[in-house]
Amino acid sequence: MKKIKIIYLLIIAALAGVFPANAQSKGAIQLLGKPEAGHELTIAYNPSLTSLKNSPVISVKIYSYNKDRKAGEQIVTLKPVENLFEATVLIPVQTVMLHIVPQTSDGQIVDNDEGKGYLFPVLLKDKPVAFAYFQMSQLASGIPSDDAPLRKNDAVALTYFKTELKNYPGEMSNFHMQFFNMLINSTEPKDKQLLTNELSVFQSDKEDELAMVQRYWAYLGNRKAADSLAGLLHKKFPFGSFVQDERLQAITAEKDYKRKTALYHEFEQHFPEPAVNGQQNYNYVNLYSDMGTSAIENGDTSFAKVYIQHLKNKRDQATLYDKIAITFQKDQKQEQALIYAKKGVALTDTTLSYKNWEPYLITAGILYDMGKYQEGLGYAYPAYAHAPSKDAISIYSKLLQADGQTTNAKTVLETAITAGKSSVGMKAQLKVIYEGEKNTIPFDTYLASLENQIPGTSHQSAGVSLINETAPPLRLMGLSGEPVNLAALKGKIVVLDFWATWCKPCVQSFPAMQQVMKQFPNVVFLYIATFEKGDAQQNVSKFAKDNAYRFQFLLDQKNNNDQSFKTFTAFKVSSIPYKIVLDKRGAIRFRTSGFNGNDDDLIRELIEVIHQLN
Repeated sequence: MKKIKIIYLLIIAALAGVFPANAQSKGAIQLLGKPEAGHELTIAYNPSLTSLKNSPVISVKIYSYNKDRKAGEQIVTLKPVENLFEATVLIPVQTVMLHIVPQTSDGQIVDNDEGKGYLFPVLLKDKPVAFAYFQMSQLASGIPSDDAPLRKNDAVALTYFKTELKNYPGEMSNFHMQFFNMLINSTEPKDKQLLTNELSVFQSDKEDELAMVQRYWAYLGNRKAADSLAGLLHKKFPFGSFVQDERLQAITAEKDYKRKTALYHEFEQHFPEPAVNGQQNYNYVNLYSDMGTSAIENGDTSFAKVYIQHLKNKRDQATLYDKIAITFQKDQKQEQALIYAKKGVALTDTTLSYKNWEPYLITAGILYDMGKYQEGLGYAYPAYAHAPSKDAISIYSKLLQADGQTTNAKTVLETAITAGKSSVGMKAQLKVIYEGEKNTIPFDTYLASLENQIPGTSHQSAGVSLINETAPPLRLMGLSGEPVNLAALKGKIVVLDFWATWCKPCVQSFPAMQQVMKQFPNVVFLYIATFEKGDAQQNVSKFAKDNAYRFQFLLDQKNNNDQSFKTFTAFKVSSIPYKIVLDKRGAIRFRTSGFNGNDDDLIRELIEVIHQLN
């Protein structure tokens, strides 16, 4: 068996990143020789400038990948040899890529090149084997794995992908969708041009591939190419999935109930629902739900029942009843809302492994609005007892308080706070109850004593790490047409909150944001509505009117040549909700994405950031 000597030496930091295949060097690792499948490697590692520099015993965990997936792993203890640590390993047959992770012998401390990973393609005759750089791209793009986690880096992932296709251009047919997606999500103009070039020469006689290209052209703003392909798809596949999707979208977008119903019946003639033995097609589930809700909103209860009957799954039926109940509730038609909410409860099987208590909570909320507190408790308690979510805690405690059971309501709220499941609204409710008891200890002191019991929470510091990035220019319009220029806000800390009216987590984070705003009246908070569906001005204006938030709302603008949004793209926002904090110089110092539903976490995090920047 052939033996190859591979020495892992300390390479200067400038080498970290993407490396040529023949160098096989990265960070503290350098491969001197050819890593080939089925051959042995002698491994040496220099930990002097890594997290393992003071470790007396070091091992390496070596993950081997074949072209499809991770194929195996092995742990080898390294023996000290002068300033290095060495061992000999065998690269398994059919391996295309190695992920090498140095660690202490007990695995407590891991060196994964600061999240970039020590990734190496296997060679064959001096050339990386097929799928080596593809697997490296998968790991760099954040594909979940059991390996030491890599920091998601879309730019590096795309570079790896390009290297794979450069080495093996014949593989393109296997990766069109993935490659095009990576190009379109890139912030580099040259990648958008590369995508345009690829689309221009793309050929296929398959409907799904042609439809894919059509949607990319539409996204890039090339209406001529998009319309041409759409026409071809209509001609070649008049009853195919592309035309079906178009008609479904037209039905969903139509606001006039008469026209919407006509479109539905036409769709039903051309695209009857296929018979299924298992789970119902989600397109038809969404269609019947949309039509049923629209029928109720327009007083057409007889057709609403027909749409509900079209749904095969009781859970889907219950969900539609919930939507109808909420529609009536918003219109202050509580009696009608209660009828449909109870229908949802009747269809809910709480013995299933997936327990859905939403119909119970909706029914309890309607009964609360109607002043039927005792009856409401009968629906709220089971949901609270079995699944004490924030919604369940909120409605249950409100019903208890309204029913005169303030001591029980107080206990429920205290339990929520000490468990870290409270909200701004719950604390406000508890304050009313507490101060009504005429306690001598101030409420804030009492609340702090509860919050100090939250497991694993330190209220002295959230330990937030700041960044330092140059902010792009920002000039957007508010709801009244007033322009806001970020450059004019120099000297103030600015918080940007990217959101949309349709984004539930975005809106759920607003009470917490309102709380932070109260604590920092000198900080500027800008709420940028992005990726709005339909008329953004109308959507956000209605939201502002229907809600009591005293926020400064701004409207993001679409880019001219694609379907992305200018500020969203310029600030490299990945998803919504997404918050960015800028310091008084106008530099980006903090980013956070998503909202886990915990008001306390968000409030503490932003307070810590603002305190550091003040």
